[in-house]
Amino acid sequence: MINLLPLQERIAILFKRRGKIIIILWFLVLFFSLCFILILFSIKIYLQDQIEYQDIILKGIEKEAKDLGVQDLQQEINSVNESLISLQGFYEEEVYIVNILEKISKLLPQGIYLNDISVTSSDNRNSKINFSGFTLNRDILLNFKENLEKEKSFKDIYFPSSNWVKATNIDFYVTLESDNNF
Repeated sequence: MINLLPLQERIAILFKRRGKIIIILWFLVLFFSLCFILILFSIKIYLQDQIEYQDIILKGIEKEAKDLGVQDLQQEINSVNESLISLQGFYEEEVYIVNILEKISKLLPQGIYLNDISVTSSDNRNSKINFSGFTLNRDILLNFKENLEKEKSFKDIYFPSSNWVKATNIDFYVTLESDNNF
């Protein structure tokens, strides 16, 4: 086929073809760019959703761990509180035997020897004291009884009648109560 068109028209047709090809190519580039942008945008949205989902899961796990930590701490606090309550009870029931022994030793007249002493706490305010000993004669024992009766912190002082049978070399036994408020 022979092209009978003048040169200028041929150049114009050629420019039109090239123009159409360039337009089509630009359209394809724009279309693929738009598709690429939409794909990137959808990936961005997907990743944001995944990050938010993982963040929610992480916060839940942290809250559970915190709750477990709080529960462990609460159990430890309760255990320590129970120990402190039992220690407080122990110290409240404590008998200050040193103070009791000091008072009794001040009241002992010359010639009395203690063999055995026992102190038990009957309640939080009073202690029951039992002691036994040896004395040379009844007058010294009577003096000791009077000294005990004069002391205001001792009450319910009891000397059994068997203490008064012998006149010399007496093995005696005494029971009394004492205030714990020394």
